[in-house]
Amino acid sequence: MGLSRSEYARHRGVSRQAIAKALAAGRISLESDGTIDPRRADAAWASSTNPNRKHVARRAAAPRPVHRQGDDDAGAGGELEQDEGAARRILQQYGKDVPGRLKLNDARLANELWKATKQQIEVRKARGELVTIRVMQKRVGDLAMAIRESLLNWPAKRAQAVAERIGVGDTVLVQIALEQEIREFLIGQAAPVLGEPAA
Repeated sequence: MGLSRSEYARHRGVSRQAIAKALAAGRISLESDGTIDPRRADAAWASSTNPNRKHVARRAAAPRPVHRQGDDDAGAGGELEQDEGAARRILQQYGKDVPGRLKLNDARLANELWKATKQQIEVRKARGELVTIRVMQKRVGDLAMAIRESLLNWPAKRAQAVAERIGVGDTVLVQIALEQEIREFLIGQAAPVLGEPAA
């Protein structure tokens, strides 16, 4: 298995953007698993580097040690990985479908769109317009429990009125029947959520 794009950038001592440019220009290529073979890529890089750009050649001559993913939690820090599939998905979300290989301008546009989207999310979070899934799950759970308790307590409060309306003298019998119907209803509503077949 080869290196990720970030790992190869550290290995070469260049930015991830330089790796993205080299991939887009065809100077280096990805393996079938989407990683970069450092030996093949180093050889391709050296053979396609302009000798007049000595500062690039000097930097490339002293590769940095490889930092594998998972060595620490620093990682990419949630930044957009310079990945063609991710770039395509971002462009498609904004209505741009790019046939064939992505060009460098497409990758840059995808990166800018990603940054803008991230910034919009942060602004909406700061305004209190967005909440985490965990917070929303708790709120929905609390609401569901309040509704359940209200439904379960309803027969005791309304059994007498229902009995009078339908002309039944036994209020207890009406309350028991209402409680049973409500419990069966609640079980039927909970079954799909819990992954059980509804009765």
